[in-house]
Amino acid sequence: MDPELGLKGSVSTVELGPLTVGERPLVCASVASPEPGEMVEKAADTGADIVELRVDTLDDPGDPELERLLAASEVEEPLLLTVRWESDGGEYRGDEEDRIERIEGLMEHVDAVDIELEAEEESRRRVRKKARELGTPLIVSFHDFSETSSREELTYVMEQALDVGDIAKVAVTPRSRRDVLTLLEATLDARETLGGPVSSLAMGEIGSNSRIVAPMYGSSLTYAATGEPVAPGQLSVEETKEGLRLLGLLS
Repeated sequence: MDPELGLKGSVSTVELGPLTVGERPLVCASVASPEPGEMVEKAADTGADIVELRVDTLDDPGDPELERLLAASEVEEPLLLTVRWESDGGEYRGDEEDRIERIEGLMEHVDAVDIELEAEEESRRRVRKKARELGTPLIVSFHDFSETSSREELTYVMEQALDVGDIAKVAVTPRSRRDVLTLLEATLDARETLGGPVSSLAMGEIGSNSRIVAPMYGSSLTYAATGEPVAPGQLSVEETKEGLRLLGLLS
């Protein structure tokens, strides 16, 4: 049992750059921008533990300038690569083959990569294969923009995600505060039974508190905004870190 959080079970940790996912709650700042230079510039000063580059928000997600800038980047925080489909809450509207080729091409310049659990099987296979070749941690994410499934179903989704990747990310849409409790219960179940790091959050105003509270129940990674939120209910990096400090999860 974790003496600080009172959590049973043990979580296998994942090395992400100089950080260890699973040791303490980590804050990931989502950086969005229409231009590669601005994206890298924003990434350099977020105050977060990890920086998620939302490449899908670029005017041209395939702009080769981004690869050059990342190769020369001096951003100290670990970088997470995400090219999110519009149907999964992102802004990418192009061809799937182009998206996967883009992810594969940029992966050597980042510290972790995200692929959706509901992406095409071949897409998941290719991203996983490239990540394994490079030793890059793989986050497998699931987003539900309509509802919050049952506790058992959410735990199963987390298990599926960990079967594919190294870290499971689950984001749901609560219709009530009880839905948020369902997510927290599923997070606790996953923490106690699955053994791999999980990131869980409830989107929207009702669920915004989960971005701070979920780590109390075993969520290893929470996402925060720099400027305009890229997901419903996202708090700023400053608000998120202050909330974690108030709960005694950050020093």
